[in-house]
Amino acid sequence: MEEFARKADKAAVKFSALITQLVEQRRRQPGTDMISLLSVAYQEQGFNFEELPSVCIQILAAGLLTTTDQIANGVNALLSHPDQLQKLKKNPSLIHSAVEEMIRFDTSVPFFFRIAKQDLTIGGKQIAAGSAIILGLGAANHDPEKFEEPEVFDITRTPNEHLGFSSGIHFCLGAALARMELTICLTALLRRLPNLCFDPDKQAIPTKHSMLILKGFDSLPVKFDACLK
Repeated sequence: MEEFARKADKAAVKFSALITQLVEQRRRQPGTDMISLLSVAYQEQGFNFEELPSVCIQILAAGLLTTTDQIANGVNALLSHPDQLQKLKKNPSLIHSAVEEMIRFDTSVPFFFRIAKQDLTIGGKQIAAGSAIILGLGAANHDPEKFEEPEVFDITRTPNEHLGFSSGIHFCLGAALARMELTICLTALLRRLPNLCFDPDKQAIPTKHSMLILKGFDSLPVKFDACLK
């Protein structure tokens, strides 16, 4: 664990240095890219530029990996439940509720970490201030006290108050964008590849991440030209 942590620290320092270098370049020669736009905003608002590299890294980690993983998780859920896939094909207007169910059923962020600011009692358990708390968002999304038949993948599920984007003051700032991306991607995928199915000759390779907080696929082999029946 110590060796892993040291490698992670070194990688983080190098990555931060790279982003800092890009920020400095964009400040001198701004373009239309995200870092340039953020640099202009920071300049206009008088924000601390030392914080901008960490903001860029957060956007990359939270706004890219999570959504791309969720797309693969959603496709896997649909192909694993052909009855729900056919239901969505027959009624494309269900895409919005289908996206919510994909996020609930197999979220790309199953765990999250927090540090207790004060002594707490949760579920009868004593948690001391300063303790690390692992929040099981994926488990909460399958809580039978909250969801009827939580292990059933149902694209018409309503209400569907999942915690895929967390809740309260920690609610994901990019939730609206993620929902839009998932809706557009899956709508286009099913429209252009209506015969999409798993590739029976290749095995899916899940869990491409070595950390608890992200869940996706390294490989999800599919076919779309040999699935006609």
